[in-house]
Amino acid sequence: LEGVLDQCRSSLASFERKERFVGVRLGRYRALMARKDARVGELTERTRSSRRRSDAEDEEDLEDNGTSDRLDELRAAHDADRERLRSVEELHKNFIAEVEVLRRRIGELEEKRKDMMAKREECRDFLVAAAEFT
Repeated sequence: LEGVLDQCRSSLASFERKERFVGVRLGRYRALMARKDARVGELTERTRSSRRRSDAEDEEDLEDNGTSDRLDELRAAHDADRERLRSVEELHKNFIAEVEVLRRRIGELEEKRKDMMAKREECRDFLVAAAEFT
């Protein structure tokens, strides 16, 4: 029982470290994604307002600058980043779930150990009383 408890505690410590690391990284990734969202939104609005202009020179400038192509590239990259972020979020959820499972298991094992120690103490007391009686 002690060996299993030690193994569970070691696994718990490892998963807690991993969960904290991924949690911190996830926060940074989310902040980066928010900045990218703002940048893509800004470029989208700028592209829309440029397209609304009726002046042909503005349209040529837009095409010359490649703003529309750049925006499409940014959107594609941003979508790919979102997918990667989802996979990191899923990994983080799995770490949290595993930490919780290990905590419960350790609690159950400690309860069993406590129960076994109490029964062992009862048996010892019984043997001591039986030895005194004879």
